[in-house]
Amino acid sequence: MMKRPPKKMNSFYGYRTPKSMKLQKHWDFAQRFSSKLMIQYGISLCLLSLLAFFIHLSEGSAVGISLGLILLLTISLIMRVEKELRDTFD
Repeated sequence: MMKRPPKKMNSFYGYRTPKSMKLQKHWDFAQRFSSKLMIQYGISLCLLSLLAFFIHLSEGSAVGISLGLILLLTISLIMRVEKELRDTFD
């Protein structure tokens, strides 16, 4: 997403919400901003996975915690990008 973001709005890939697809400049901004956050969140998840490995959590606990973190970070990503779009363009 960061190296080759979608150039034009599409319904196949990229950060797609009604706000990001309102205008092309919203789309371009959302692609750049969301890709940076995705990298940060991905690094965080990797570090937390390593921590969980060293703590020796049970497999079920590790899976549950991982899925919960992925869900929370996804919701956080959407909220942060939408807020940034609103603050930048409204």
